Amino acid sequence: MNTKLHGGCLYGDIKYLVNDSFSKLYIYHCKQCKNITGSSFASNIFIEEKHLEWLNDKEEVVIYKDPNIDFTKVFCKICGSGLPFLTSDHSRYIIPAGSLSDEPAQIENANIFCQEISAWETRINSAIKSRPFPE
Repeated sequence: MNTKLHGGCLYGDIKYLVNDSFSKLYIYHCKQCKNITGSSFASNIFIEEKHLEWLNDKEEVVIYKDPNIDFTKVFCKICGSGLPFLTSDHSRYIIPAGSLSDEPAQIENANIFCQEISAWETRINSAIKSRPFPE
């Protein structure tokens, strides 16, 4: 039996459970993912559709589908948190890793679209590390 992990939005209105049976965490460095997250990359986990269970209704969920490319962003309309969404063939969920409240037991990382990594991103690991906001 797989361990169940909790996930949901920051506001707490949208919640889900998912089996801890992930194989890879994909770090997307493409321009589309940077734009849609407002960050240097998106981090997504894929899992079969049957392994995710929504714990409440999804009235607060907004689905944005790009009209020109196969690109989807799903988020809470109250807090803006990214949420899981089904692939176009409805076989798997793409789960924004940051929407998980619990830590997966074991997962391999894979960086993709590395040709689109910004120069400033390569310096992130050498940045000052601080627990609170730096002064």
